[in-house]
Amino acid sequence: MKWHLETVENVVDAVSKDQHLLTQCDQGVIGPLLRIWESQQVGVVLGKGNVLDREVNMGQCELDQVPIVRRCSGGGAVVIGPGCLCYSLILPISYHEKLKTINGINTWIMGKMARGLSDYFDMSIQVQGYTDLSLNTQKISGNSQRRLRQALLFHGTILYQFDLDLISTYLNYPTRTPDYRNHRSHVDFITQLLVDSQQQLVDAVVSIWHAK
Repeated sequence: MKWHLETVENVVDAVSKDQHLLTQCDQGVIGPLLRIWESQQVGVVLGKGNVLDREVNMGQCELDQVPIVRRCSGGGAVVIGPGCLCYSLILPISYHEKLKTINGINTWIMGKMARGLSDYFDMSIQVQGYTDLSLNTQKISGNSQRRLRQALLFHGTILYQFDLDLISTYLNYPTRTPDYRNHRSHVDFITQLLVDSQQQLVDAVVSIWHAK
């Protein structure tokens, strides 16, 4: 698997690139790819089925000129920006036997991420909810997937040096929540993986996928 790291200035372009790469993989133009990127622009990213005015504080986003973009995968709305590392796995369905079903994809990829980050940073990171990674029952990573005929996109965020107050500023309380959230507010539910640098986290993700 190949990998590359991007620093992006435009949230809209960065999110749409995932769908473009997925289409290329589905058509056989590219092979397995790990894309790692971080946006220098704060933005709100909606899941495919999210209702905008239910999930997002639109007034505050407009006031602060924060862009809102809808991704091609499911899941809930997230806020991204500096200190939030995004990763995208673009894989042919034939890459692994576990990729034949939606549940198989979630179980295999989330399991690898949880075990890999736990081992790399010597801490207990768990898979909880639908496709969350948690540390001490607090969410540090949200993930979602999009599947075409021959290829899939599995992408997610990992909070590490992010301004967590931005989440409460730009997102409403979500309409759909996992049981382990237990009605907690954004500030009580979400935390981050404290690491020394972006490079340390990038190295961890690359090592999990043995990417070159």
